[in-house]
Amino acid sequence: MSMSSMISAQGVAVATAMAVSGTVILLALRLQKSLHEMPPPSPPPPPPLRSCISSGRKKAKKKRVHFAKDVVESRRDGEEFRKKIHSFKPKAPSKPGIPANRVALYNGILRDRVAQRLAYSC
Repeated sequence: MSMSSMISAQGVAVATAMAVSGTVILLALRLQKSLHEMPPPSPPPPPPLRSCISSGRKKAKKKRVHFAKDVVESRRDGEEFRKKIHSFKPKAPSKPGIPANRVALYNGILRDRVAQRLAYSC
């Protein structure tokens, strides 16, 4: 080996060592800086507040429904009403058939399609 190749090999080794150590130093400084910049952990949120507007002592009276005297209360759990609803079946509106001229038009369109397919297939 010549002297110049040994010097260049040693130079490459020194340059590599400097680059690696510089990178390690920069990464360590950046990590240390980011740890110092992190905000301290926030305290846990306070528990939700309970309403003190309606306390146990001052409960509002529940409103009750008062029917008129002539209203009759059904005791059968709405059975009559359900029977009435289920027995009522609406009649389907009667649809008149397709007019004859439209039937003829559709038949002509279908006939022409078949004729065109036969003409193109041959």
